[in-house]
Amino acid sequence: MRVTGGLAALLLGTGIVIVQPVATALTPSEIAEIARKITVRIDGANTGSGVIIEQQGNVYTVVTNFHVVQPEGNYTVQTPDGQRYTFNHSQVKRFDGVDLAVFQFTSNTNYRVAQKGNSDKIKLNTNISVAGYPVGIPGVPGRNFTVLPTSLSSYVEQPKNGYALVYTVEAFDGMSGGAILDEQGKLVGIHGRAGTASSGGTATLGIPLKTYISLVPSVKPVATAPAPKPAKSSTTPTIVTVLASRNTSFSNFNRALQAAGLIAILERPSSFTIFAPTDAAFAKIPPDAVRDLLKPENKEVLVKIMAYHIVTGKLLSRDLKSGNLKSIEGGSISVKVDPVTGVKINDASITQADITVSNGVIHGIDNIILPPDL
Repeated sequence: MRVTGGLAALLLGTGIVIVQPVATALTPSEIAEIARKITVRIDGANTGSGVIIEQQGNVYTVVTNFHVVQPEGNYTVQTPDGQRYTFNHSQVKRFDGVDLAVFQFTSNTNYRVAQKGNSDKIKLNTNISVAGYPVGIPGVPGRNFTVLPTSLSSYVEQPKNGYALVYTVEAFDGMSGGAILDEQGKLVGIHGRAGTASSGGTATLGIPLKTYISLVPSVKPVATAPAPKPAKSSTTPTIVTVLASRNTSFSNFNRALQAAGLIAILERPSSFTIFAPTDAAFAKIPPDAVRDLLKPENKEVLVKIMAYHIVTGKLLSRDLKSGNLKSIEGGSISVKVDPVTGVKINDASITQADITVSNGVIHGIDNIILPPDL
């Protein structure tokens, strides 16, 4: 069960009661799908895994273990859609004192960015999942994406090289730098090391996400790896074409916009900023509630909610300031900008920033936001 409540559209006479979502644990298959979309495979001078952790326009930042990309030479990073991007050891930026590093690649494809969780909230015996691309498994050709369920067994108070999370999974080569996700599919750490005691027992180690967050401001922007040549296209991407694309994670939002009849507005010769709930955000809502909202008799409420996610004008993430924005629905949207935790739109966080198109920009958010008068 994913939620204990939801954006429930309950028909009570002529009124509709809106109940905000309360997140609970996702199913293992849901967590695995999130992990697959944010985890990348690293090959070249060394092998490992990484996590897509930031996006700025068409520039993506990947975090991994420094020991994965420490050997000098050329590397490729393979994204979930099978595309490969090149980078060199010289383009890697290391974090001082910990086994973490970042590099960037550029692409016009919309990739999912990891949603940051709170690694301080992980308690002993809490369920976590470790993801990556193992290599060299006997009888298994190639490198196949793998998710391993486990639980936190210990927390190191004075960690070496940042490795404070202790858990037990198969310590396959190639998975270093992969994601550690909590029960909501949020990133809470980076997997990296294994240690074997003299008695023969083996524990695996990860670095809490808070370590990365605390060090990000100290790392200067890194040189970006070139993107592969884009496929020829006769049209320039627009808000409508990007939301409708199978390669994005906005299929449910696009369906709701169509049901609300708002697509025509987004095709006008104007610029818009869209705070688009991802499919993962819609997954927090009970399916029955979503189906009810899409019914013709509830169109008035649906239009109000969907229009609340649209703002006139093009506002990139660098343009967003703490304060309020006015949606085309008429209601006020609260914006809170924090240099550490990122941007909050009402009670939602921006998880995919600056998807730029010819007539504006799309920011993916992790919750459906509601007008103040609902």
